[in-house]
Amino acid sequence: MQLIRENSPYEDYLAAQSPVNSDEPRVSFVAEHLMGRLANLMENPDGANWSDPETALVRLTYEYVRDKISNSTPTTSAKMTWRASEVLNEKEGTCYSKANLIAALLRKNGITTGFAYQYLRESADGPLVLHALNAVYLESLGGWVRLDASYTPDSTSQSPLEQAPAEFAAVNPDALIRPVRPELGEDNLPIVYAKPDAQIVSLFKNATSLQELWARRPSRLSGSDHDHHSPLSSQVTAQEQEKADDSFLDVLYDDPDDESFSQCSGGCSGCSGGCGIG
Repeated sequence: MQLIRENSPYEDYLAAQSPVNSDEPRVSFVAEHLMGRLANLMENPDGANWSDPETALVRLTYEYVRDKISNSTPTTSAKMTWRASEVLNEKEGTCYSKANLIAALLRKNGITTGFAYQYLRESADGPLVLHALNAVYLESLGGWVRLDASYTPDSTSQSPLEQAPAEFAAVNPDALIRPVRPELGEDNLPIVYAKPDAQIVSLFKNATSLQELWARRPSRLSGSDHDHHSPLSSQVTAQEQEKADDSFLDVLYDDPDDESFSQCSGGCSGCSGGCGIG
């Protein structure tokens, strides 16, 4: 399936705005950390089998979020994170939240990144729900590739929303997303959006718990013929959607694969953490 960019300039797919707050110091630090890993790979090419640095960076970022950030569901956690910085600090998030984090990290490193969606059912007789993922424009391919970082390593659920992780395979973009079951009305949507769907923004703005948010997940994108008409799914203004997160959380995301990264008490790009990395 060919992905199509919505009627937005490419600059919008690099923009830093809430919830894709890529200018937040911790998000910037993680993005720089991943760029450093890429540099190490390029210096030791024997261990890398990627065709180009851009693809390598996308893969590193995708696998980092997929494996290091846990999935939030009502059965696994009560935490409800939304902005990319919150997802990093709490180390978990819903599919919607993890998509915000991937977008923030890749945009910070200059990779054109947007949002894509699927209609999926958690069970054969369950309702359709809107599942969020990312789409990245790879110059080496001359097109968009979807990334689905929603994965719960310890989950025993048979839900298609909590399957085994999708492996990164840019040569086979369809391997990166959940397989849909057309006979159940599931579908892959071809549009790549610059911002999260307005209904999802409204849900995170108004829901008081993850349980409430889960129960009110929309079944269709905003503006479709079969929108989910929940009281919480009314559209928000652009100002509300882009309102910056002024809070500065004190808990730093740690990475067990990098000792110096996990011991840092701040972030790079203007941080005064004193780790000597930045």
